[in-house]
Amino acid sequence: MSSSDGNFIQGSFGDVGNFELLVPQGEVIRHWFRNNNEFGAPWHLIKDQELRYPPGTVVKAVRLVQSDFLGDGTHGNFEVIARVLQPQLHLGDGIDFWTLDSRERKWKGPFSLVADGQPIFHVTGDPAFIQSSFGRSFGGRGNFELLVPQDNVIRHWFRDNNASGVPWHLINDQELRYPTSAIVKGVRLVQSNYLGDRTHGNFEVIARVQLPAAHFDHIDFWTLDSKERKWKGPFGVIADGEQINFATGDPGFIQSSFGGQGNFELLVPQGNVIRHWFRNNDEAGVPWHLIKDQELLYPPGAIVKGVCLVQSNFRGDGRNGNFEVTVRVQLPGASDNDHIDFWFLDTRERKWNGPFGLIADGQQVVGATGF
Repeated sequence: MSSSDGNFIQGSFGDVGNFELLVPQGEVIRHWFRNNNEFGAPWHLIKDQELRYPPGTVVKAVRLVQSDFLGDGTHGNFEVIARVLQPQLHLGDGIDFWTLDSRERKWKGPFSLVADGQPIFHVTGDPAFIQSSFGRSFGGRGNFELLVPQDNVIRHWFRDNNASGVPWHLINDQELRYPTSAIVKGVRLVQSNYLGDRTHGNFEVIARVQLPAAHFDHIDFWTLDSKERKWKGPFGVIADGEQINFATGDPGFIQSSFGGQGNFELLVPQGNVIRHWFRNNDEAGVPWHLIKDQELLYPPGAIVKGVCLVQSNFRGDGRNGNFEVTVRVQLPGASDNDHIDFWFLDTRERKWNGPFGLIADGQQVVGATGF
């Protein structure tokens, strides 16, 4: 199944693989799925699977992974990282963990994420969370990898899924650091097919950051070679000679099946427009390019606040999976706060279709407080 560093994935449930979506709505995270085996591929709310916090809590971001822990022997468990503000704690935003055993089909949590005896607080941006291939040697389980922005620093934690008690640890020598007064607002993480150590894929990161004295957010790139185990960056993402600036929300970032190596695909919200860039990993110098005829456009005055991108197993051209996107957007004059839209790109037509308001059981998904 496809992977995504976000709140939207294609999981293994169903013959085709359902789409799974978690949306924060105040103190509640609700779980929707799209039944890709049913005629019309309808969305449904799973009413008995709320992830609930005390009143007054605000969930600001959710990251969802289907792991290789097979609770029912067939389907991976769902694992969730949540960025949460609980005002009564007076510690800023913190990081929690939730899990759903695929046999019991019931969410367990929240568990405050404690690493080396310390909880993670003072979070200033949306985290990144994946299950990597580290730890899978000799039949082990892949580690969970977590990047968390804390002011001008992105720190890297991992959960050792092969150790007793599956403990979390901070990797002290792997900070991604910016100048003082910079604020990192969001991070996306991919483990690519560049095998630095010939076994494990390199880590590739897109960061949304506001630098000192800048009045806009721009997009940077970082990479970690799996042999050297050292972060390199930040590199401003320059596409066709232009730095990518004016981001208004968290981007979508994946490695796709296009090209021999597999291109990097990047969707960045800029006000009422989502623009699509790609890095040609087969070309000398691996340059970034803007796809000028593939804008995802909203009315003037709309603000796109978040994007999550998946390459699914629906192969429009018979080879490459379609791109599927969920969007958190605030429309001009809307009274329902931020709502959730859906877009898709058929790989045969190479054209974005949308926006489609995400309707589940006859109800539009609205009131998003995070993504």
